[in-house]
Amino acid sequence: MKLQVLDLLKYPTIYYLSQHIKGESISNNDSKETRNIRDTNLREGKSMMKQRLERRQKHRSRYQVRD
Repeated sequence: MKLQVLDLLKYPTIYYLSQHIKGESISNNDSKETRNIRDTNLREGKSMMKQRLERRQKHRSRYQVRD
């Protein structure tokens, strides 16, 4: 079986790619739900990283050595 690069991009997870290879169809709702979950997790992760960065910058500005 040959896989094209587009197939790898079209099916974002190993699970979906394996379903495609098996010839099983996955409902669009499942795909949308998975995308929504992934997007939510990504947004939450970005928010946490931003908060960390802000705390680090605040901490560094307090203890910055001045000449």
